[in-house]
Amino acid sequence: MNVKRYLLLLLAAVFVMAMQTSCSKEDEQTVAADDHCYISSFSIGMLKRDIHVTASNGQDSTYSITYSGSFFPMIINNHKMTIENLDSLPTNTHINAALATVTYTGGTLMYRYLSSVDWHEYNEKDSIDFRGPLEFAVYPTDGSAPRIYSVRLHVHQQEGDAFNWTRMADADVLDALTERKLVSSGDKLFMLGKLSNGTTACAWRYTEKNGQWTIQHASGAEQADCKTLYVAASQLLVGTADGAILTSSDGINWTELCAPVSGRKLLGASRNRIYALENGAICSTPDGGQTWTKETLDEDAAKLPVAQVNLTLIEQPNGYERLLLMGQTEGNSNQRADVWAKAWHVDEKEASEVWMYYNQAADNAWLCHLMDPLIVLPYDKGVIALGGATQSGQYEALQHIFYSSDYGLTWKRSNTLFLPAELKGTGEAISATVDSDFFVWLVVGNATYRGRLNKLGFK
Repeated sequence: MNVKRYLLLLLAAVFVMAMQTSCSKEDEQTVAADDHCYISSFSIGMLKRDIHVTASNGQDSTYSITYSGSFFPMIINNHKMTIENLDSLPTNTHINAALATVTYTGGTLMYRYLSSVDWHEYNEKDSIDFRGPLEFAVYPTDGSAPRIYSVRLHVHQQEGDAFNWTRMADADVLDALTERKLVSSGDKLFMLGKLSNGTTACAWRYTEKNGQWTIQHASGAEQADCKTLYVAASQLLVGTADGAILTSSDGINWTELCAPVSGRKLLGASRNRIYALENGAICSTPDGGQTWTKETLDEDAAKLPVAQVNLTLIEQPNGYERLLLMGQTEGNSNQRADVWAKAWHVDEKEASEVWMYYNQAADNAWLCHLMDPLIVLPYDKGVIALGGATQSGQYEALQHIFYSSDYGLTWKRSNTLFLPAELKGTGEAISATVDSDFFVWLVVGNATYRGRLNKLGFK
């Protein structure tokens, strides 16, 4: 036998077998590993969407718009063999007859609905029903087993800018608390307040929908100024009437963090420092109160707030952090909140940044109304303010939520965030906070409400 000729024949046979299994394996249902047949791009054409609107007279109407599906990219995962849009299409988008532009390498592109066994040859001029899952298969030119992709077109089932409130079970135990403040930490809500005998108590509940309020004596916090309650690094902080700062992990058991200092009032904290007002100045400590430093202001300290004081920490997606200090200064008669801000990048030294006063320019018609109480919270890439009736008399208690997209410089009535209509003009005690899942919690008297912008709950 000619050994050389035999080896050549053997190599040729191996080559033919390899070609026959291109884009396939022995099991025809197994996805091909050959990169010579695959989908390289997938986009959706023009889509129709219905828009529902409600006129000022309460009458509903609907109109339609069209937009390009290319604004919502289809992501191809060649490892998991999936194609889908990670950013869902807007609500009420029609996807029962959409055009798809598919770029692929191979012989033939077929698709089928998983509800059917029939395959259809792809034609970019034919509309496809994307209401259910599909499979797209790229067949190699030799007709062997295809590379199969699972395809889904996601559509939001809720309107992203809709804000809906749910009333939780009422809790009579909350009626006993006055001078109260509400905060969120982890998966719990904490409300600190005073009982009729002057002692301090803490009401708490889990943030789950069916949680129940429990009220207990706050040991070690008899002198607490409950309005200064704050959360820092999962620990609760509260100031006292004699200038001490207390800390607790459960709201029930409190210990002294900072010894009493006459004239010191806790403001709140950033991730790295605790802040307080002290004898007409802002001071901060990076080490739990062992050392305090006087902060630098760019304006007269007489403009620092002394009533309705709010310190709000805002963590921006660009790596900047910001503290917003708002409230009413001594002798403020213009019925608008005074605003200070301090901003720094996470890579910069927080302590070296200067507090900036937002001058109330005559041409700025969008200053924040002073309310009693005034509650300021970070929300939806900005800041919201709500609370009692405005000092100007222009708005009743809990009539509107005001929103600032520029972190406290201008404030406008929100056109997406609304308060429960039955609470307008309430005379009950008002508390509010935001939890880690972007739910706004509102406690009015003994009633508890929870609400969220739908889009903040989207994955």
